Amino acid sequence: MAAAVEVLNQRPHVSTSCPLAGKEINVFKRFQKMRPPIFSGATDPIVAEHWLKHILKLMGPLGCLDAQKVTLATFALEGEADEWWDLTCRPTPTGYLWMWKGFQTKFNEKYFLESFCDEKVLQFFKLK
Repeated sequence: MAAAVEVLNQRPHVSTSCPLAGKEINVFKRFQKMRPPIFSGATDPIVAEHWLKHILKLMGPLGCLDAQKVTLATFALEGEADEWWDLTCRPTPTGYLWMWKGFQTKFNEKYFLESFCDEKVLQFFKLK
């Protein structure tokens, strides 16, 4: 038990605040008006990369905090991607709040296979 508490204390993104409380609801409404692209999961990592970049681009003018970015991005997930988030990532201890870097890491682990990255590196080195 003590080891589990120590691991939780080492996580850099633990917070007890609600990402959509008070004024943050306005950020959510503004984000929704931008009609963010929906991500249902993809076998093509390029599709996943484009979705992630587009979502980040939309969040830029909103001045989102890291936790807000995660909340907004996960509202743009559906189907297989939403199930992945609900089953794999969402179950966290009470008071735990995902930050953007953590979300990106998990997203990349799921949708950017290491073999795909290795293939792209090889293609790069073969360019003439």
